[in-house]
Amino acid sequence: MFDSLTTFRPVSRCLGWVWSGIVATFLGCTTELELPGNPTNRLVVVLDAPPRAFDPRFSIDTMSAKVSKLMFSALVHVDNPSVVPEPLLAASITPDAGSATRWHVFVRRDVLFHDGTPLTGHDVVYTFKSILDPELGSPYRADFDAKFRDIILDPTDPFHVIFELEQPLATFLTDLDMGIVPAHLLQNTGTGGRFPESGWIGAGPFRFVRFDGHSTLVLRRSDTTAHIRPTYEWLVLRVLADDNARLLSLLAGSADLMINGISPILVDTLKNRDDVRVYTEPSLAFTYLGLNLRVPALSDVRVRQALSLATDRDEIIRVRFSGLATPARGILPSFHWAYNEQLPAPGFDPARAEQLLDEAGFPRDPVSGIRFSLELKLSNHRFRRGIAEMIVWQWAKVGVAVTLRPYEFATFFADVQKGRFDVFLLQLPEPIEPDMIRWMLYSLQTPTKERGTGLSPYAHWDRRFFNPGWDTLLGDPLCDHWAKQSYVHGVIRLVETIVGSPIDLGSTNRTYYANPRLDCLVDMGRQTADRQQRKRLYAEAQSVVAQDLPILPLWHENHIALGSPRLRGVSLLPTSRLSFVTKLTGNMDQEVE
Repeated sequence: MFDSLTTFRPVSRCLGWVWSGIVATFLGCTTELELPGNPTNRLVVVLDAPPRAFDPRFSIDTMSAKVSKLMFSALVHVDNPSVVPEPLLAASITPDAGSATRWHVFVRRDVLFHDGTPLTGHDVVYTFKSILDPELGSPYRADFDAKFRDIILDPTDPFHVIFELEQPLATFLTDLDMGIVPAHLLQNTGTGGRFPESGWIGAGPFRFVRFDGHSTLVLRRSDTTAHIRPTYEWLVLRVLADDNARLLSLLAGSADLMINGISPILVDTLKNRDDVRVYTEPSLAFTYLGLNLRVPALSDVRVRQALSLATDRDEIIRVRFSGLATPARGILPSFHWAYNEQLPAPGFDPARAEQLLDEAGFPRDPVSGIRFSLELKLSNHRFRRGIAEMIVWQWAKVGVAVTLRPYEFATFFADVQKGRFDVFLLQLPEPIEPDMIRWMLYSLQTPTKERGTGLSPYAHWDRRFFNPGWDTLLGDPLCDHWAKQSYVHGVIRLVETIVGSPIDLGSTNRTYYANPRLDCLVDMGRQTADRQQRKRLYAEAQSVVAQDLPILPLWHENHIALGSPRLRGVSLLPTSRLSFVTKLTGNMDQEVE
């Protein structure tokens, strides 16, 4: 049972709080809200953004994925400190003894959907095949279509599913972290495979009750879910876009828990309060600057190295994060199993940066002192803009003028996806798989595939068919076979295009980076099952990226959570997921001093 400080009391006066000279004023009055249950059997969590989709096949943004996983369980999960896949709905997952492209998944026999219907292998097959169906329009289709040849239900065992892969796939277990949907509600029902409004039924620890579309989502513990059973009955997720409002809702007793969405500079002060508990843990979250290598100035590695050396990460972490972040050496944090311990630490050396810019042919203008100008695109989030302003100031010291272009996130991200930027600031929330390096930087996965014009060599390559520079690896001890296979695959793509069936290569390499060595390493890493061998391949891949710097690693931010003193079991995960809330407990009889 919970001792939640969740009673919403009428407030007839304005609230003001002052901490160490920082004044945050919350104006307005609150009225009592109708919430289910009572303060002893519900948990209220405040969020900074609403979920946009509950169906796991469409939950592509971070908040939607977090919330969806509370309602839809998957065959595996990675909600553990080491972020390795573990069975959840799967009883066992084993490779086929006679084929490197076949896996056997046996589904647990004790799982029910929220409506009481048993979950079987038929639901697993339907879920993945619906994602592969172009008519459904799942954003996961392109990725899964390149991996899965077929998903088959064993006719002799309704809980045995056979996955046939296009090629050996080391990421297979992680790819099974997809919520399973009920075939009996979606298949052949005239809905096009989509849930009716407010009809989301899964097999997760909580079932859907109601959502007002923007601010309050009510979930209820599923009594049919045996594999995960929360100790409390009601989970209320409230969206408050304003940072101060979220904090004050917790301090005033209107909420029990908030995860992230708080300025790190308040943490030291809040630690001294008796009415709140502060939790911080290292995370996977990776913040970086993406560089468009089709921009002539950015195509020179010396310029990219100079921009990295001109960035004082330690100062930004001290000023903006109060030390609650770790400078990033690459995409993966130091606690990740595939992290390369030999990566060089990002340095700060403005004098060396200026020297490199001179060598690259960008001297200071004798009047303005400016070497060249760039645009930095980002979301209009106030905290992120403050970070970007510090970067602009630091780069200006070495003669690089930067204009900030903040946009609403949807507009900003659309420009990033289409390659319309010079530089962008973004956070990758969950680089769980080292295959994320391939996702971000594989040479053929650029928004524009055709050869372009301009002075940048990265604009000159045609990326529709052949990996740029594949032939330079012929005879290479490690990559000779890859180079030959790359040529064969290029010919196949060319023929497919000629006959009118072009292959969708994806567009996630927004920097337009191309390095055949990296392509070879990440392709081999994707197909190698042995973890130690994968680690060696990805270690070299990380070294290549650190040398070429198509992206500038900045830091891995700590997760920060604030909770009621009566909560027990708060244990943040390296991911930003909410699954740990299912294990929270409280003591209704305990008085808070």
